[in-house]
Amino acid sequence: MTRTLVVSIDTEVDKGPDWTVSDPPSFRSVVEALPTTVSPLFDRYGAIPTYLLSQEVIENDEASGVLAELGSSAELGTHLHPQFVEPERQLWPDNMGGQKADHIQRQYPKAVEAAKLRTLTESFTARFGRRPTSFRAGRFGWSPDTLELLAELRYAVDSSVTPGLVWRYSEGVVDHRMWSAIPELIPTGAGPIAELPLSVRAGGRLAPFVQTLPPVARRLSARALGARARFAWLRPSWARPGELAEYVAASEEQVLVAMFHSMEIVPGASPYAADAQGVDRILGSLEELLRHCAENGIGVVGMTTAAAQLFEV
Repeated sequence: MTRTLVVSIDTEVDKGPDWTVSDPPSFRSVVEALPTTVSPLFDRYGAIPTYLLSQEVIENDEASGVLAELGSSAELGTHLHPQFVEPERQLWPDNMGGQKADHIQRQYPKAVEAAKLRTLTESFTARFGRRPTSFRAGRFGWSPDTLELLAELRYAVDSSVTPGLVWRYSEGVVDHRMWSAIPELIPTGAGPIAELPLSVRAGGRLAPFVQTLPPVARRLSARALGARARFAWLRPSWARPGELAEYVAASEEQVLVAMFHSMEIVPGASPYAADAQGVDRILGSLEELLRHCAENGIGVVGMTTAAAQLFEV
């Protein structure tokens, strides 16, 4: 098997510099930037991206219509931000503007998480005429039950793990420090499911130790110690020129997983691109990554295709 890259895009309503939902809510990243800028970039390099769709995108006619038109040029999967999904839904098209979607599925009882995953899956199926097979938890906030619940819904692959990192949210702690970046086929009571972790690695020997510190001490240590205390990601929005190609060249993983959010390619719709220059920087970083893969025989395929090549799921 040749080396493979998955480029995953968490696809959501536009946000603002502090991650609040745009007010009024908009989907510029999907209906404007995706067809005019992002899709042509992937097509130029023969790359298949994976768009992981949040509920508010699925139920928006214009946004889901653009995504449906991608056909075989992209994989579509799901992405759970619980406040947008029944039961116990809190954010709707008429009240989500200016709000934050900070909940994680880990904070809900198993029965509620299961019902939200089922609602999201059924909504996707009704909209696109087929069941989704790939998934990522919003804010990487899966629970100990998530993989089995996904297997029950016939998903083939999850990509919620950020190896080596711990997320200490007020809504709950999500600890991925015991996970490696190597994909695994995970057995569950409902059958196996592939886990394709995001490509994240320690920048130095101090980085794992810094993860054990309280949030304020962690930020101060990372600022003082630099790259040695941080984790490097395959994330175009965070990369300096050449960094993503360097990551791929130095990596031994058979499958690598990059990620960004859809709204990061719209000025002012995320914390990462305040203006057009910021968007150009992110797109330039993404193109560098795709070019490196094309020049080095690394295929860019959908998430389910990558899992199937590894595990025949």
